[in-house]
Amino acid sequence: MPTSTVSQSSLVGTWTYSEPCLVAESKNILSNVAVTAAAEKAQKSLKDALTKAGITSGKLTLTFNKDNTVKATVGTKTVSGTYAVSGSDLTITFTTIKKTVKMNCKLSSGNLQLAMNATKLLTFVNAVAAKASAASSSLSAVSSVLKNVDGLYVGLQFSK
Repeated sequence: MPTSTVSQSSLVGTWTYSEPCLVAESKNILSNVAVTAAAEKAQKSLKDALTKAGITSGKLTLTFNKDNTVKATVGTKTVSGTYAVSGSDLTITFTTIKKTVKMNCKLSSGNLQLAMNATKLLTFVNAVAAKASAASSSLSAVSSVLKNVDGLYVGLQFSK
């Protein structure tokens, strides 16, 4: 079971990307079951997209240092910055590319899961489903299930 809070010291070290993750968190158990089935298909699509971008298992590393600096390496390219952790929130500011990313962070059995809230994705899916024709009943069904999900996160899983 993933931990809901992460400390700075538990992040220190080098983490290697293993696979994408989609996490649905809901109080409605039936919604979680339905979303899990849809998420498996979405996770495969995410993996295919990441592969096309050159991000495959072992090709991306994150190194968190004790002094709150971080380095991300994809192949031979590296970006660096700083990080802060508070509870289950991890904020990374990549100074070399002037980008700040806020993620949900969970640790479980030597695995690190970094995921972003996908609320904007849910809004998009709901809008598409509302405008889709009757032939798109599967999209409408997925959209209606997603309306009951309190949190949907999309991200990456790493191992040490």
